[in-house]
Amino acid sequence: MNIDIDSQKLQTICETNDISYLGLFGSFAVGQEQDDSDVDLLVDFNSTKSLLEKGKVVVELQNLFNREIDLVSRKNVKPSLKPFISKQLITLYGEK
Repeated sequence: MNIDIDSQKLQTICETNDISYLGLFGSFAVGQEQDDSDVDLLVDFNSTKSLLEKGKVVVELQNLFNREIDLVSRKNVKPSLKPFISKQLITLYGEK
């Protein structure tokens, strides 16, 4: 993983947005990112979020990572993708 973020800011974003888990997967997790790669993040929220609330989280994370973010809710992951994501997953906040 070749990504440099402020862990305190990440913790604040997670706490203020009721995030119980945030994990990294995809190209950044396996060290195959390109200059134009987005950051793939798996998320669990403690409560249901509206589209607007999720959009706010994406913007905050984009500002932190300085990249486009693909925010994926764990409960919406297709069963066929779960093993692929689990193999790459790097926990950034919370517990698996």
